[in-house]
Amino acid sequence: MADNILVHEMNVLLVDDDAYDRKIIREELSLTPTINNIYQTSSAIEGLKKASEERFDVILIDCSMPQMSGVEMIKQLRQAPMASRTAVVMMSGSLDDELALECLQAGAQDFLLKNEINSDRLRRSLLQAQKRFELEQKVQQSIQAKERFFARMSHEIRTPLHGILGLTENLQAKNLGAEVVGTVSTISECGKQLLYLLDDLLAISELNDEVFSVNIEAISLKSVVDYVHRLFEAKAKDKGINLSVVYPKNEDLVVLSDKVRLTQVITNIVNNAVKFTEQGSVKIEIIAEQSSVQLKIIDTGIGIVSPKRIFDAYSRDELATDYGFLGTGLGLEIVRKLTSAMGHTITVESSVGKGTTFSLNLPKAVRQSASNHEKVNGYVGHKAPDKRFGRVLVVDDNDINLEIAINMLQAHCTEVHAAQNGQEALDMVANGPSYEHILMDLNMPVKDGFQAAKEINAMDLETKPLIYALSADACDETTERCKQVGMHKHIKKPFTKQDLLDAMQHSD
Repeated sequence: MADNILVHEMNVLLVDDDAYDRKIIREELSLTPTINNIYQTSSAIEGLKKASEERFDVILIDCSMPQMSGVEMIKQLRQAPMASRTAVVMMSGSLDDELALECLQAGAQDFLLKNEINSDRLRRSLLQAQKRFELEQKVQQSIQAKERFFARMSHEIRTPLHGILGLTENLQAKNLGAEVVGTVSTISECGKQLLYLLDDLLAISELNDEVFSVNIEAISLKSVVDYVHRLFEAKAKDKGINLSVVYPKNEDLVVLSDKVRLTQVITNIVNNAVKFTEQGSVKIEIIAEQSSVQLKIIDTGIGIVSPKRIFDAYSRDELATDYGFLGTGLGLEIVRKLTSAMGHTITVESSVGKGTTFSLNLPKAVRQSASNHEKVNGYVGHKAPDKRFGRVLVVDDNDINLEIAINMLQAHCTEVHAAQNGQEALDMVANGPSYEHILMDLNMPVKDGFQAAKEINAMDLETKPLIYALSADACDETTERCKQVGMHKHIKKPFTKQDLLDAMQHSD
């Protein structure tokens, strides 16, 4: 029966170290009217070179070659500008489901058994591989466009939010009348609520597109829990509920997890616990077991009617709605997906009117000595800054952002100077006394923060300053780019005074 596959001429690259197989496959290809030109080679290295120099429609690759495996060749092809836009069909002399899956995951569009190859099968495979590749490219472009949109949206929302939260924090540090204090506090809380919502929307977008990554390493669970406790301590106190942490005795509490993602998980759960508890307490309890650590978050709140459905996408429990609590229902879906990605397990038990307990199981890491533990996992607990930061340069083209940062820093530094673009910062670093810290916005006119940081790090300076990126761009790619130009840390806007001081204090 005739098929309806569109016919067009193709240039094909055949890579196979077996001369006999190459001869058979070339003969079958020559019987295919859609083939315009066939280039063949026995070497994967030669194939990579050819694919980087000439445009091919499809590349046929043998899975098993002596110099380089077919899978490795695909990975390298996907890194080459020209070859990355070419469909790939893998070939093997034996049926191996795991190998076929590995090839497809590496970027191949089809997998053929050599003993099934004939001209008709080749024609269909090549054409279908092209169609699949074009579809994959369109999907990838769509995802990238969505990522760019969310990145722009995040930046545009975070920038004014940083102004709102930063200026209200500065106002709260002044002697204001009781009525004004209440108004400023309300503005601050509304801003924070907008920030939580924005973070949830961005997180769920990344999780749904599977563009996020996890970095599992040995981390201090205590440092994470202490941070979350500090984050919600004031909010719990304002509601008249007790937020406590219970640690086991004589335990290092070093677990294998992703510190950033784990913080996000615990923050979401504790935020809900404080929100849905009107009286009583919220307790974070850590129980050390032989090979794992149980982290429990126990509240005396309103409880959950349907615990089994609470992790479903966009799900909100009936009680939350009945009691008039606002929210998107995204928080616990984020918790479920992040927990699964890290290889952890989470369970929930609840009794309506009595409270809820979330239990998170974390694998223990190999016990570290105290000094090494601190070196790997950072500081534990909260300390007020106990040192002055010397001369600090703040670089930002936004006057409000400059005002916020300077007000946050001036009581803790010998001097605080300001520059409004990267070139101005370069001139100040080159011609004045040395700076110990530079806080650098990324998107500025004349010269952006990336280029300015790169040039500052290349200068022959007696004292190299620590450069911190201050940006409303919260994407992982931006953070990685900051590292590549020698920036010490990426501080995401909006940030509080304590966020900023903590980042600078614990910069060694």
